[in-house]
Amino acid sequence: MLRRTCVGRILLVLTVGIVLLGAVSAWANDLYVDPMGTGGAYTSIQAAIGDAVDGDTIHVAAGTYNEDVRIDKSLTLVSVDGKDTTIINGQNTGGGGALTVAGGLSGVVIGGTGTGFTINAAGGTA
Repeated sequence: MLRRTCVGRILLVLTVGIVLLGAVSAWANDLYVDPMGTGGAYTSIQAAIGDAVDGDTIHVAAGTYNEDVRIDKSLTLVSVDGKDTTIINGQNTGGGGALTVAGGLSGVVIGGTGTGFTINAAGGTA
């Protein structure tokens, strides 16, 4: 009897673990941005952010993105080829900035070694 109880508990723990692992992988997605929309990628960074959820990573292909980017989720934003070829040109001259992060967020990562961006204010040039 004791042996059946232990086996039952082990199976329960394994089942819960598998369910939780599946849930975690469902939360963290990779989204891709490419100015040409190659492979079904988003054509704007903001569109990818709009569809992202907390924990997602957005990979941005080389190109010039003429848009204001507002991050309102805890996510990671990285360029595929680095700051020399991945440029964000802000559009809003009335404030806000080319890239803003909503107040109160934590866990936002922008770039890293070799995965950064060149960011220009509205009216700036790369």
